[in-house]
Amino acid sequence: MLGTGDPALTNPSLRAKYKSAYLRAVPLPEQVATIYRHLTTSDYRNPDALLLVASYGVRINSAHPRATAVA
Repeated sequence: MLGTGDPALTNPSLRAKYKSAYLRAVPLPEQVATIYRHLTTSDYRNPDALLLVASYGVRINSAHPRATAVA
């Protein structure tokens, strides 16, 4: 159950799909074009459709353990 006070999100007909991934590289231009095409298609109307991209901006395990203050 979605707990929110926002009337737009308490609509019982809303649906959601979630997908998570840790990407190793930025998306290719073709991938960005595909995302845009699917979010702007005219045969499916959903003004609340969105894509959330959370950037972490780190390189895990890039430093040798002895090169840090805490191993």
